[in-house]
Amino acid sequence: MKENKSKYKLVVSHVIDRIATEEYKNGDRIPSINDFRTEYSLSRDTVFAGLRELMAKGIIASNHGVGYFVKSTKVQSGHHIFLLFNEFNEFKEDLFNSFAEWAGSDVTVDLYFHNYNRKVFETLINDANNKYTDYIIMSGKFQGIEPILESLSGRVFLLDHFHTELKGKYSSVSQNFETDTYEALVSGLQLIKKYKRIFMVQQEEKEPLERYDGLKVFCEHNGFDHDYLPATSGRRIKKVTFLLL
Repeated sequence: MKENKSKYKLVVSHVIDRIATEEYKNGDRIPSINDFRTEYSLSRDTVFAGLRELMAKGIIASNHGVGYFVKSTKVQSGHHIFLLFNEFNEFKEDLFNSFAEWAGSDVTVDLYFHNYNRKVFETLINDANNKYTDYIIMSGKFQGIEPILESLSGRVFLLDHFHTELKGKYSSVSQNFETDTYEALVSGLQLIKKYKRIFMVQQEEKEPLERYDGLKVFCEHNGFDHDYLPATSGRRIKKVTFLLL
């Protein structure tokens, strides 16, 4: 994660504690970014991370040229999570159910799907900005998404597909498609070895090309020819009879 959580929480706690003691009332201005920097010895980015979380919770709002002020004294605990999946299928349903089960009772989750549509992806994220404490995003193969992620007002986590250009910038849980494909083929080697050539068929637009990397390594290690097909339309599948001696 970009922010030092233990430090930016000083800003969050400062405001919430003073609302609880009624030192800050609805409409009151809170300290400026520079005030927070001086009082807690924080960087500008760390202070702004705390302010973003407060805005995401609806506790404060900003007035351009004036500063930040208390928008609501109804301080709610817990997290409000924006969860964006690439599509709906059985795997995603199991993933969501497991996530919801372990999230806890004080967490609310809003689930959305972009269905590999870049415009929908960006619109959903932009509309969600400043409304959530956490953003969990399954972007798929979309490239150049760092600017839109940087604009978000809460913590950002990435799921499923690893983005090399974002390494070290966001927390993430991703699949190793190359290794998974290789290991799956190795486990079925005894059934596969009667063939000479292996074709991988998948739609390039949405599926990870790293799977084919795993297939290529497997074929190189075990003496198979290989090829990649984006579709099977216009091709005939011919059955070949093998004579085992």
